[in-house]
Amino acid sequence: SQIILAAANGKTQDLERLKKALIVEKQVDPEKTHTFTQKTAIDAINKTLHANYDIAKLEKCLVARDKRGKPTINNHCFQAALKKLNWKA
Repeated sequence: SQIILAAANGKTQDLERLKKALIVEKQVDPEKTHTFTQKTAIDAINKTLHANYDIAKLEKCLVARDKRGKPTINNHCFQAALKKLNWKA
């Protein structure tokens, strides 16, 4: 939704100008604007990390472990990175 603030004295002209200033927003499919959900982004990051780095290096750098004990990026790591990099509003 959108809020429009405008100075108006309550005159008929002011109300007519406000009616003309009405902005209609079109709903956008989130799948088009945000192609990755948090889960799919984390899965892609982990897949890339495991493909490019050996397990010993990942064990030194990543504190989280998956159910099999392999080092991983989890949702807490992901959220911390977003906060640290100021990528989250």
